[in-house]
Amino acid sequence: MNALRVSQIVVLACLGLGWIGFLVLCSISTVLYKALSERAAEGEANCATLAVAPLPASVITNLCDNHLIPVSLGECGDTLPQLQRQHVRAIVESNVVENVSTYEDVSKMLGAYETYCEQTRRHSEFSCDYDISGLGPRARIDFSTTTNRVVSIRVIECGSGS
Repeated sequence: MNALRVSQIVVLACLGLGWIGFLVLCSISTVLYKALSERAAEGEANCATLAVAPLPASVITNLCDNHLIPVSLGECGDTLPQLQRQHVRAIVESNVVENVSTYEDVSKMLGAYETYCEQTRRHSEFSCDYDISGLGPRARIDFSTTTNRVVSIRVIECGSGS
């Protein structure tokens, strides 16, 4: 529950409790609002730190072996490119193409990172999650159940719900 929603609930409750109840609940809401705001700021700082954290060398080696790293992010050779978690989006989007790539194509590229697949609410699609770094961001890829082609690609960043 976000801080604004908590404040709205407390204000409505305060209106029905008279002045003493109003003062008590408003004091509590101020403390809650401050705590939730500080937590949100801390979460944003943690996400920023995580975004620049390096991908594990084993993951980079696997991506290099499968030729999945876009040239714009570095070249695989004697030394591995220095990739961070924030580069996962570019890696996924440069290799998986909507309406072209199939589940089989994606499995060959990212199958080692597949965490689960499930039927979506629209029964004409199924969705799979791929966590390349082990700590996110993760790619959610929707496939058509009739053609097995990619319908949509979402890279879910730290702190985002979708």
